[in-house]
Amino acid sequence: MFQFYPKTLYLFNDFDYQKVVDLNVSAQISDYVKSYRGSPGVRQYIVSNGERPEVISYKLYGTTKYDYLLLIFNEIESFYDEWPRDDQTLKKYIEKKYGSISAASSVGYWYNSFGDQVSEAFWNTLTDSKKYTKTFYEYEIDLNDEKAKINVFDISLAVRFESNLQELFENL
Repeated sequence: MFQFYPKTLYLFNDFDYQKVVDLNVSAQISDYVKSYRGSPGVRQYIVSNGERPEVISYKLYGTTKYDYLLLIFNEIESFYDEWPRDDQTLKKYIEKKYGSISAASSVGYWYNSFGDQVSEAFWNTLTDSKKYTKTFYEYEIDLNDEKAKINVFDISLAVRFESNLQELFENL
């Protein structure tokens, strides 16, 4: 994924240096990505359970070559935290985070009728019948479902995006 990113020297100790990806360019990349938002040829895609970027790239473009572009285009910097988890991994994550599925099944979030998160104390004062709650488990499921909504582009836009991205990297 980072093959085109500029590299910089990183000092590990008093004697050892290593060339690493210069992540300081992320702001410039973010601006570049935003310039493509709303372009013809960009559409939403729902990631299926367990589907990975290379699978989506192959499915949409006939090659795994554009997997890293999907991550960059969706501004995903941490695959572990920002890519949707498959059902089994999500369940393990919830168990680890909350101690158990049972503990995650308790109410942890309160919402008014507009969908705004409010405190439990404020929620208790609301008389609106459309107020609602979510368990920690439901919240994590909803969060994962939102991560599954990514933007993809048609093949001609992918080629142009990659070419322009390489040019951006060369000019940094």
